[in-house]
Amino acid sequence: MPQLGLREWWLTAGAVFQNVWNAIEGRPAGYGINDYDVFYFDAEDLSWDAED
Repeated sequence: MPQLGLREWWLTAGAVFQNVWNAIEGRPAGYGINDYDVFYFDAEDLSWDAED
């Protein structure tokens, strides 16, 4: 996320959930994760074009 210049962001959903199960099951971090969901806020440009 730092490469995108986002100051406020959160890693969410499956990436968090799956890594908890990975720790419980003794699997490596990132195992079974096909994508990462990120919530972010960028106050500089709230337009539709910026989001798209």
